[in-house]
Amino acid sequence: MTLARLALGIPVYNQVATIAQTVAAALAQTEHFDEIIVVENHSTDGTAERLQAFADKIHIISPPNHLNMVDNWNYCISQMNAEWFSLLSGDDLLKPEFAAAVRKAITAQPAAALIRTDWDVIDGDGTVRSVHRQLSVSQVTAPPKTWQEQLQGPKVSFAAFAARRELWETVGGFPTDFYLFQDWMFWLKLAPYGSFVRVPISLAQYRSQERPKLEQQRARLRLFDEYRYLMDVLPDLPWQVTSRDRKIKAIRHHRLTDLLNYLAQYSEVTQDADCCKKLATLAAAAEMTPTFDAWCVNHKPIAPSRSQMILLKFKNFVRQVLA
Repeated sequence: MTLARLALGIPVYNQVATIAQTVAAALAQTEHFDEIIVVENHSTDGTAERLQAFADKIHIISPPNHLNMVDNWNYCISQMNAEWFSLLSGDDLLKPEFAAAVRKAITAQPAAALIRTDWDVIDGDGTVRSVHRQLSVSQVTAPPKTWQEQLQGPKVSFAAFAARRELWETVGGFPTDFYLFQDWMFWLKLAPYGSFVRVPISLAQYRSQERPKLEQQRARLRLFDEYRYLMDVLPDLPWQVTSRDRKIKAIRHHRLTDLLNYLAQYSEVTQDADCCKKLATLAAAAEMTPTFDAWCVNHKPIAPSRSQMILLKFKNFVRQVLA
């Protein structure tokens, strides 16, 4: 049996402090990737020079001009020749068994659309802060559950996936009309085309750093993305007619509640006329206008529903068991 070729792409811009560790981890696989492509996006901090230490082991390229983040992801994939690809940010890490585990999953499920593994969350120093085990998903998930399980949020990490390249072409790549939800929207676009296979081991490390100023900027972008998802993407999914409206309203209610609780700490966003208009539209669609009006007055957190409380207690119980 001929094994499917697996490529790794590392799109990078101004990550001189971490790129060497990221590339070294990619090269330290127990089974090597068939190709490793680093797209150096015209960095200005010395990233390009740091990559030269690996020039004989990886393929380093640059686009003709500096690209935005998602265009750089898509450009990176467009330069690959393998049937399957993974992407990795220039500050994330792969564990040595990642490529071997992904290949084994592809061999077992050759018609799959996506392979996903569990992952660690690390801080700026590389200390593991948490381990994300996708206990809510099956080892093999077939459509339509592949998209149904992700209606409230992504069930795949950008640091811990592999996807079929031909399907990336079929769905038009990662969407460029979102600010923060690009990977989640790509998983939803991919979901109808094949099974999602889970490897139940943490094989990647996603780096998360506290950046208060950046979070303030991202609050507005999250609102715009939530609006586009809840008002445009969600209704267009391949629902069954009998359950469509009820489920869409429930999802809007849940995500708008979370969004309002998140935005309560960013008053400059909630005072913006365009943002308030979008929130009011979402509240009407979720049949939450009285709740939204009260929130506009006091900006107090909205209490979760009974079902949300039960789910939260269950998640906390699972965390304690696994700790």
